[in-house]
Amino acid sequence: MIVEKMAKLLQRLSIEVGAEFVENCEIAEILYHAAIRYGQGYYLGLPLWYGLVKKKIERYETLLKEIWTASEKYLGTFSVKLLMERVVWDVSAEYREIELLQCNEDRISCAEIAASLKENPNLPVDDMFIPSLSVEN
Repeated sequence: MIVEKMAKLLQRLSIEVGAEFVENCEIAEILYHAAIRYGQGYYLGLPLWYGLVKKKIERYETLLKEIWTASEKYLGTFSVKLLMERVVWDVSAEYREIELLQCNEDRISCAEIAASLKENPNLPVDDMFIPSLSVEN
């Protein structure tokens, strides 16, 4: 009710109205009946940055697979698996989402990390995979 009243007031003042957080059909219907024609939210589509970050995650996944394959030649599968588990454990102290990284002898997958972007759009993907270098004096 508040949304409809506010929209009508703004329309009378010739101010275009846009809605944020259109997360489901119910919200979209309320906006439609309130004559609000502009909106953004997951119900209407994923943000443009999502595709860019997802591609970045795919590149990191490819890089991890290449590192795994190269390391496996010298260290063996068991040692590489232990090394990956240790790295994930270290990184998870700061970024819990890295625990979603799936790795075993058959594959490395960042799919769960990419899926978590929908729930946490501020996921620091670059920081999780490539920490910034700091210079100490």
